[in-house]
Amino acid sequence: MKLSALSVALLSIGLSSFSVAQTMESMLVTGSRLDMQHLAPQSTLSRDDIDRLNPATTVDLMRHIPHLLISQNGAAGGQSFVSIRGGESNFTLIMIDHVVVNDPTNSRGGGFDFNLLDPATLERVEVYRGGVSAVYGGEAVSGVIHFITRQSDYRGLTLETGSDSQKRASLSLASPLGNDISTLFNAAYSSQNANDFSDYENQQFLFKLMGQNENSDYQLLLSHSQQDSSAFPEDSGGQRFATIRQPESRDGEQFLAGVQGNWHADDNLKLSAKLSWSRHQEDAESPGIAEAVLSGIPASTISSDYRQTEGQLFATFAPDNAWHWVAGMEGQKSIGENNGFLDFGFPLPVDFKLEQEVYSLFTQASREYNALALELGLRWDSPTQFDNELSSRVQAGYRFSEDFRLFGGFAEGYKLPSFFALAHPLIGNPALQPEKSSNKEIGFSWTLSSQSSTQLVAFHNDFEDLVDFDPELFTSVNRAKVRTQGVEWQIQGNIAAWLNAQLDISYLDVDAGETKLRRRPHWNAGFALQASFDALQISLTADSRSEFLDSAIPTGSLTLGGYTELALAGSWQWSEDLAFTLAIDNLLDKAYEQSIGFNETGRQWRLGLRYTL
Repeated sequence: MKLSALSVALLSIGLSSFSVAQTMESMLVTGSRLDMQHLAPQSTLSRDDIDRLNPATTVDLMRHIPHLLISQNGAAGGQSFVSIRGGESNFTLIMIDHVVVNDPTNSRGGGFDFNLLDPATLERVEVYRGGVSAVYGGEAVSGVIHFITRQSDYRGLTLETGSDSQKRASLSLASPLGNDISTLFNAAYSSQNANDFSDYENQQFLFKLMGQNENSDYQLLLSHSQQDSSAFPEDSGGQRFATIRQPESRDGEQFLAGVQGNWHADDNLKLSAKLSWSRHQEDAESPGIAEAVLSGIPASTISSDYRQTEGQLFATFAPDNAWHWVAGMEGQKSIGENNGFLDFGFPLPVDFKLEQEVYSLFTQASREYNALALELGLRWDSPTQFDNELSSRVQAGYRFSEDFRLFGGFAEGYKLPSFFALAHPLIGNPALQPEKSSNKEIGFSWTLSSQSSTQLVAFHNDFEDLVDFDPELFTSVNRAKVRTQGVEWQIQGNIAAWLNAQLDISYLDVDAGETKLRRRPHWNAGFALQASFDALQISLTADSRSEFLDSAIPTGSLTLGGYTELALAGSWQWSEDLAFTLAIDNLLDKAYEQSIGFNETGRQWRLGLRYTL
């Protein structure tokens, strides 16, 4: 058994990040199972934030989350790339209502297609920056993004239309079945045709049954989403450089089912249980990429199917106001398979199937000593075909005054190799070992006044044994090492009684040896103004980043220029039940690229209404 060394903590706490219009509440679901609000370095967007921002897609929504870097290959239908503190896209654990939805069967190595989620179905989004394998196990190497679907008793209809054939509709119906039981149904539809090579259509349905009484609460979740999309393949050079003028088509489906409950045995002891099942299917047909500066990629027709079943049981014990303790166990079984072929002038099958089980024990404990707060997390994972892993997480913080806190922490992370990297018949390597990370942070939070605050965090991450493709051996190998470090700063407050402002800036430095990592600008920033005038609300937001390196097969590596994109959203409450909305993306009609050759669409507008039933 391999044991990761427990490390001494630096100092850790932090105020939660701030939303566009208000201080974000830290719900403490993502970063910890313990109710320690000042030990949760995470950001949250609420349903009110989502309504104010009125994003076209979930990818657009995530651009408004501080210190989260997200890019997309072109507009509608393009694949997305997310990075937290310089980590790879598949180093971020993605959850929907506590259900892990990373898909390790595709070439993205465990990423997630955010276009499968419609922002109309979301209650809030939580993001934790830093490794939390001690809480959730593998995939949580550089951070966690947790999507919580609709929970409120809202009953309403939303309709939108706009440029580029944009159409959006959402219906939410909540109904009580008694004093203790309620149901919620939500259906959402969206579509867009950005150009002749890029479009998508998405449908999502959600059903919840929720119950609560004096000693317990529980929830049943059923969800289905489907997306049909087309766009130029990643690394093809997009509209500008792709030689093969035919888009790649991807049709995906996702099913989620879960039940979870909490029982309060007494004032000090709570028992929690969860059972979930998820399935992700995707049919992808690619025209391939012609050989140019870099080697080409053959045409392909691939179908993937990934299923995961997970069960969890844990207890939360609080013998007094100072001590809190969690202990539990978890089991997970995954089955992934690919079927299809690559077209080398003849069909070359690339079928594979892999099963994996992981059994885990975990514990967390926290203690407050007047102004000092401490938290320790440990998790032991026993995956099939790999050595056991022990992950640790230590945090502490000191409150110098009611307004000023110093914080820091240390955490270890690991990620099992993806099914694609292990089992692909051409480049797979069953001898691959887990990728590892160590994450450190230190900083402070300062409440400047009753209506303003600021936070500064410095971080340092080491990633080891990263999976890379060796062209000479023509297989996947463990060899890469990456070190990332940087600073995250933000400030927010009221400029006037009717005007709120927020600014967040991140600096990132990446050391990957001779390897140059793509899409990691040194600087990125976000800015937001929120104005409220009785029935009228207006939000002006900016997403900005400095120049960054990217690569495509037709061009090789290139440095793309930085850019700043502005978006405007507004709503007018016409009556108690009816509101009209306006959204304008890329307000200044700026020409820029997030990936080589993928020209962003120009100014786009949407008009809509929200009607409360």
